[in-house]
Order: sequence, then C-alpha cells, then structure tokens
Amino acid sequence: MQEFKTRLKVRYAETDQMGVVYYANYLVWMEVARTEWFEQVCGRTYADLEKEGYFLPVLDVSCHYKVPVRYPQEVDVSLIPRVVKGLYLEFDYEMRTRSTLNAVGFTRHVFTDARGKVLRLPDWLTHTLTL
Repeated sequence: MQEFKTRLKVRYAETDQMGVVYYANYLVWMEVARTEWFEQVCGRTYADLEKEGYFLPVLDVSCHYKVPVRYPQEVDVSLIPRVVKGLYLEFDYEMRTRSTLNAVGFTRHVFTDARGKVLRLPDWLTHTLTL
C-alpha cells in the first residue's frame, strides 16, 4: 500500500506555554490521518464502519519524538497501512514540518463487533490494501 499524507496546521490550543505541541496531540494527529485515510482511500467514515457493524479499537500505540513542533507550523502526517497475520491492521506514521522529521509513530488495531468480539478483516479492506 502506498503512503497517504495529510497536512495539519498547529493550533495554539495544541501547545504548552512555550508554544511547543503537547505530546498527546501527536496521537490525535495520527487519528486524524487514519480517519482521513479511511474516508479518502476506503470511502468510509468511522460512522459508516459502525453502521456496518465494525469497530476498530487501538490495541497498541507508540510515538517517538525527535524535534518539537511549534505553533503555528504546518505538519505533514503520513501513514502506511499494513495487515499483519490477516488479523491486525497496523499503521506506521511520520510527522514532518517541511523536511524535518519531528516524530514517528505506530498503531495496531483489530476489527470487532459492538460487543468486542474479534472479526476478520472486511473483504473491501483486504482488497483496498492490495491495490
């Protein structure tokens, strides 16, 4: 699967008193990129997934910070999705300001039903990831 990229502008509310982005906001940016990937590449919003009976909890997350991002910089958040063992959907992320690598991250997900029972990956997703 090819890299997907979205651009965000740092909002003042995302920073601490020194104008540096608060660390947890990087996780929010990863979610923004992931939801936009579902919408733009898969043609589904999270609400659509839930209507289809799919939920996508985060099982694991990490973020390694390299260079601080500051207000009002623009950040490119890129992701690369992959399927692991036919069960997990994983995303690798990079957050960059211009040519500077600011942070790298990772999330692991599994599809479940509303009660939390693990489901196989939907056929439409497997098909999308093989394009």
